[in-house]
Amino acid sequence: MYSQWIGTTVGFIDAEIHSKVTGYLLAQDYREGSFVNTGDLLFEVDPRPFQAIVDQAKAQLNVASAGLTQAKADVDAAKAEIDRAEAAQLKTELDVKRYSPLVKDGTVSQQELDDAVQSNLANLASVAAAKGKFARSNAAVTAAEAQIEVARSSLQAAELNLGFTKVKSPISGIAGIRAANIGDLVGNGPANPPDHGFPDRSYFGAVSHQRAGILQASRFPAGKKCPAAIFLGTDTFRREHLSYQGQN
Repeated sequence: MYSQWIGTTVGFIDAEIHSKVTGYLLAQDYREGSFVNTGDLLFEVDPRPFQAIVDQAKAQLNVASAGLTQAKADVDAAKAEIDRAEAAQLKTELDVKRYSPLVKDGTVSQQELDDAVQSNLANLASVAAAKGKFARSNAAVTAAEAQIEVARSSLQAAELNLGFTKVKSPISGIAGIRAANIGDLVGNGPANPPDHGFPDRSYFGAVSHQRAGILQASRFPAGKKCPAAIFLGTDTFRREHLSYQGQN
């Protein structure tokens, strides 16, 4: 003994599957009406434009890394320049100190002393210039490090979008009918209608006058649960009806 109703079934979880990136639909990797698990591949969006962006981001990261290497080399060069300028300035400072008392007894001419003083002043200016260059080189290192972080972020975003070209199921359930065909431009709309998440043991209600499915159940006393067989038979599934054993 059993009763039969025409109705619809609704899963505990209904998930609309959307492509997170805009592109042309390249492949459908599931069969409509089949059971899919969480993480199963459903659709593939053409990955080539996104792969190109990843490659470009990698190149930009390499350029930024090279810029950091060059900036660090400039810091080392500026430090060496400071050492040379300070050594030269120390020599001319000693010359000035040594020549000053010798001018009085004529051992050193006033011209030699003046030349030593001018050389010392020039070397002091060279030391200051070298220190300024060193500071600028350090600032360039900081900027290059920041540029690397920007390049890394761009690469991560590009790799994330490349991964989004593979549309995967967020839940386990019965896959519905796709709303986009191979070759369609997707990204802002659903790639297929909601997946119906059918758990191992599910309870369904039937809505009359709907042609989405047929619910058959053996007669049981009122108030008691009974086993039920659900046959989904939309226009798409006329030849391959699906069955799911559950309880009312």
